Amino acid sequence: MARPRQITSELILSTTRRAVMDQGASVSLNEVADRLGVTGPALLKRFGSRRELMLEALMPPARPGFFEDLEKGPDTSSFEGQLIDVLNRMMDFFNENLPCMVALREMGFERDLFKVWKVRSPLQGVQTLSLWLERAIKLGLIQGCNTEHVATAMLGAVSHRAFLAHLFNKRSKDRDQDLYARDLASIFTRALRDSAAPTRKATPRGKA
Repeated sequence: MARPRQITSELILSTTRRAVMDQGASVSLNEVADRLGVTGPALLKRFGSRRELMLEALMPPARPGFFEDLEKGPDTSSFEGQLIDVLNRMMDFFNENLPCMVALREMGFERDLFKVWKVRSPLQGVQTLSLWLERAIKLGLIQGCNTEHVATAMLGAVSHRAFLAHLFNKRSKDRDQDLYARDLASIFTRALRDSAAPTRKATPRGKA
């Protein structure tokens, strides 16, 4: 007699995330079970309830993986090249986790979302990226600037793109994402290298 198929918890969680991304927050437990080739009761036996399965599958990490990359750098190589890598890593995170966070809110788990993930995590993202930019300034890669404002703009640019892709159910190809990261990096790099230039005083309307 053949031994029953062994399915890891991580496979169950990743399959649940994919099912939610494909069908939305209302996806049934049977749909997840069918994808895994098991029964709904088997999933409940492993996780206790649909609620617990969804929370564990969809809750974003309290510490995003791109934080570690930011804390290691930058080095003395091309700032623009390093920024492209950083932006791509951030977009990977938001592309995977933003739909999950939206689904948790739609399921009524907003309190759990902020309790477990902690409302300060977005602020930590700004602070971590801001420190990365400060080190880039010290290395002479870019000019001095308000790093917190720049970090907020960068995170906004990548998270907004992920939100629009989710809103219109349009998944981005890796090539399109990389082109977007390169365009953003080029824009920010030029701005940050020119940030020490004198600022022209704006001329009021109607005056020469």
